[in-house]
Amino acid sequence: MKIRNMIVRNMIFFAMFFSVFASSNGRAQSEAQKSGVQVVATATANSITLNWNSLAGQTQAIISRKPKGGTSWTVLATVTGTGTSYTDSTTASGVYYEYKVERSYSGGSGFGYIAAGHQIPPVDYRGRIILVVDNYFSTLSQAELAQLQDDLVLDGWSVTRQDVDRWASSPSVKTAIQNAYNADPTNTKAVYLVGHVPVPYSGLVNPDGHGDHLGAWPTDGYFGELVGTNWTDSSVNNTSAQDTRNRNIPGDGKFDQNDFSSPLELQVGRIDMFRMTVWGGAFSGWLYNRTEAQALNSYLTRAHNFKIKQWTPQFRGAIFNNFWDGPGAIGSSAYRNIPGMVGLSNFTDFGTENSSQPFSSQINNQSYLWSYSAGGGAWNQADNVGNTDRYAGSEGPFTFGGAFNIVFGSYFGDWDITNNFMLAPLAAGNSSMGGLTVVWSGVPNWFFHHMNLGDNIGYSAITSMNNQNHYLPQNSGWQGPYHSRSHMALHGDPSLRMIMVAPPSNLQATNSGGNTSFSWSASSESGLAGYHLYEIASTGVITRITPNPVPGPTHASSVPYAAGKTYMVRAVKLHTSTTGSFFNLSLGSKVTTIPMSSNLVRLSANARLGGAFVTGKQNLMRDSLRSAGLIPLSQPYTSLGYTHTANTRNETIAAAVLAVTGSNAIVDWVIVELRNSTTNAIVASRSALIQRDGDIVDMDGVSALEFDVASGSYKVALKHRNHLGIMTNSAYSLSPTALSIDLKSVALYGSQARDSNLGLWAGDVTRNGIVSYTGAGNDRDPILTRVGSSTPNNTVQGYHLEDTNLDGIVKYTGSGNDRDLILLTVGSTTPNSTRVQQLP
Repeated sequence: MKIRNMIVRNMIFFAMFFSVFASSNGRAQSEAQKSGVQVVATATANSITLNWNSLAGQTQAIISRKPKGGTSWTVLATVTGTGTSYTDSTTASGVYYEYKVERSYSGGSGFGYIAAGHQIPPVDYRGRIILVVDNYFSTLSQAELAQLQDDLVLDGWSVTRQDVDRWASSPSVKTAIQNAYNADPTNTKAVYLVGHVPVPYSGLVNPDGHGDHLGAWPTDGYFGELVGTNWTDSSVNNTSAQDTRNRNIPGDGKFDQNDFSSPLELQVGRIDMFRMTVWGGAFSGWLYNRTEAQALNSYLTRAHNFKIKQWTPQFRGAIFNNFWDGPGAIGSSAYRNIPGMVGLSNFTDFGTENSSQPFSSQINNQSYLWSYSAGGGAWNQADNVGNTDRYAGSEGPFTFGGAFNIVFGSYFGDWDITNNFMLAPLAAGNSSMGGLTVVWSGVPNWFFHHMNLGDNIGYSAITSMNNQNHYLPQNSGWQGPYHSRSHMALHGDPSLRMIMVAPPSNLQATNSGGNTSFSWSASSESGLAGYHLYEIASTGVITRITPNPVPGPTHASSVPYAAGKTYMVRAVKLHTSTTGSFFNLSLGSKVTTIPMSSNLVRLSANARLGGAFVTGKQNLMRDSLRSAGLIPLSQPYTSLGYTHTANTRNETIAAAVLAVTGSNAIVDWVIVELRNSTTNAIVASRSALIQRDGDIVDMDGVSALEFDVASGSYKVALKHRNHLGIMTNSAYSLSPTALSIDLKSVALYGSQARDSNLGLWAGDVTRNGIVSYTGAGNDRDPILTRVGSSTPNNTVQGYHLEDTNLDGIVKYTGSGNDRDLILLTVGSTTPNSTRVQQLP
């Protein structure tokens, strides 16, 4: 439904306050621009230099400083006249400072804030986060929620999860949060509401200034205020609001308070697609074939991909202020935050009401780290900005391009309503672009400068929600210098940080002489300072065990080896922001140690796959599957019906493993089995990788294979998905010290178990242990079926069993075809013969 005919009388935002302007070209700076001082900084080991934008008519700028979390500002200096720079030479490296620039100019004053410092240490442990999940998604979003919980741990959080009914009462949900907080009050820092967790309402407020919108608004901060609370439902009695949701009378379950009675203890963020019916919310006809769960899962996937740096917004900002001027400098939040985050020359100020191109056109399929948009609002739109239908793609293809977003306009700051416009950026994205967070800022203002030194957005949220007069102006509205805060809400994952580092993967922890030795697959990030290793306690508390970054991808620690310990490795990068530098941590890779070395053996084997072997190429196999990007990151054998024995490892690999070229490039996945020396029964099995030179390696692409069995004598078998398997004829003594076995030369079980090139026989397309060229169930016909029985000259690219020569192309005729290998295996002069796998 188009929304422009929704509430005609409310379509002109602040009509009583604003006059109509034409183009802003050539116009002096607006009050919003004057009020929001744009500050950046350069930090060295012993000084920090602040720079801010110039303003005609500036008379002075007062520079103040405080430590992070400090409660009072210390004035450092006054820059007289029109100066735009100040150097603080009393700083120390590694210390996090906050600066305030208070500028006076003819007609008023403006404020700017930054977090600045030189080589700020990494934040290893961020605390405990309470994950409150609408139980409607406990099954529908099971995989995404598991990924979210894992991501939070890998980003330095411990997690307590509470699943609640979406129709429960807000007080009952708060009781669950309170109990979780009381169990660990020192460490608990945040609460993340996922889904339509019950929405508390409170107050008699209308921060958008409309008389018909006076009443209770959604109040997620209720869940974050846990000490000294005083939430009542007895005094407000007002039914004047146009929407019944906002009407507030005693005993109706909506609270009386316009403001928080005490500072919030917890950061609060929410992601909720319940009422976004144009995407498929709870009450829709599933428009565009997208359910509420799909919309939520899309956001969770996008946030995950951002955290692991599978997509990165362009480091720039967009400001679209469709209110050029007016009382209270409503748009000052944009100018105070965005330029300082991305740089004074790295943001675009679209800057005018009545722009010929609406914001939705400017942001569509573009990429901005930060965006601000404001315009005369209704529930589902903002003038010259966009509307929810447009963001949903009903007016043509649309992908929202802003990651962290600030918005303002009438009505839609009250977000718990069908197809609310403020929530549209979070629903409008895909897995590689779209909104991550959004807030309604101006009445009051929000302050995000902490994120420039690596803080998560939840920290800026709680700082803004607890702000009364510490950061000025607290309120840019027309209702005075201070205004109620109960309606302030962060939409999106509160753990999100602004700049991410590509993570390492595949952490392994082994016993090395009684100490724990680590290895991992390196991060793809360039310019790393190294890696930090951590122990994750059973309580979830994370402790760093490396005093300084280690170069990696191995580390021999002095930590005593013990089974059941959980460790994590994170990449470390010294990131230089627009206000300083800080050591930035990636998400981690974690592992839990297995029993001691008496139940661990290692094997270094070498073999050859006959189908991939290329004669005259320095005894190497082809790695065409790898170079074509066809090798899966997870082992393929479970899906082919193979059941591993005594193997609980997560056999997946990082993409970086497949980036290795040369003789150590990966050819394909194989299976290695350890068998009883007498009965030949399988004792343990592992999926593994085989390199071009034949080395069989673990998931990191380099290490010997580990098996969770006791030291002893075992026969070794090797299998491949379309080759005949082999097994050693004799048993070998295996222990924690890796034993090398060359399967190209040792005696094998059976007869003629290897081909003429000392490799596994190729061509077992049907995986029945027999290679046949003719007759029923032969291995040749599936190749023809794959390319098309009526199109034998066709070829098919992919990771297929029918690709007997492992070149990534299934081919039935012509040079390099896959059926000729089958004929060679059975005997080129005896096509009716068969070749049987030599395995007991």
